[in-house]
Amino acid sequence: MELGKVYARRLQSLRIDNIIVYDTDEFIRGKVMDSIKQIAERCADRSHSTPDFVAATLREAIVSGAIAPGSVIRQDTVAAEIDVSKIPVREALSRLEAEGLVQFQRNRGAEVAPVSIAQMRELFAMRERLECLALEYSIPNLTKPDFVRARAVIKQAKRSSDPVELCRFNHDFHEILYSGAADGLLRDTIRRLMTLAERYIRIHLRMTGMSARTNAEHKELIRLARDRDIDGAGELMTVHLAKAAQRLARHFEKQGFSPAG
Repeated sequence: MELGKVYARRLQSLRIDNIIVYDTDEFIRGKVMDSIKQIAERCADRSHSTPDFVAATLREAIVSGAIAPGSVIRQDTVAAEIDVSKIPVREALSRLEAEGLVQFQRNRGAEVAPVSIAQMRELFAMRERLECLALEYSIPNLTKPDFVRARAVIKQAKRSSDPVELCRFNHDFHEILYSGAADGLLRDTIRRLMTLAERYIRIHLRMTGMSARTNAEHKELIRLARDRDIDGAGELMTVHLAKAAQRLARHFEKQGFSPAG
């Protein structure tokens, strides 16, 4: 499957060996079938080097589904699409492999990593443990400006219905909440897990948008953090992420995917 093509034909079945794939028409309705060039234009201003730029472009293309799970990513095609040499493409693909978004297969090269309900559940279980630990480290050091910024992000999310914006606001909210912790291995690992989880979240948000319950839980997390209630915030975060995983699992199961897949 070539770069930039979700599928060459309309997929009538959405189940292939327990791997979640995407219906072409659903992508068209959701307006997520941006070309690699369009994605590259959006990523260019945020990048500081050519490998950063290529990695940001491919990361967004994979997370959004513009390049579908299982697709082969050909270095020469990517280089031609976004007008760079193959060297930064190779470096970017190595980064994405470390992030879990790309796999290198013998005799095939780089492929977009598959997605499954089982992986989604594992991601959220890991997030529960690590994000509660991040709260424990972060909450004592959060300041009034942090809470102001977090509330502003919630207001922005309430006004938006765009899945890309909503995922960014959700990411920003969690980043602020953990900003009191040292920016080391823990937060780097959480960021990686959130990027992997976003592949699932975006599909769900295209169908439902951000729920009022999610925004309410975010507001309550701010209140608990402001009150320095580490235990209460940890309990709510556990529930918050567990409910998100349950909603995603129900959504995919309704589409015909096996809970074990």
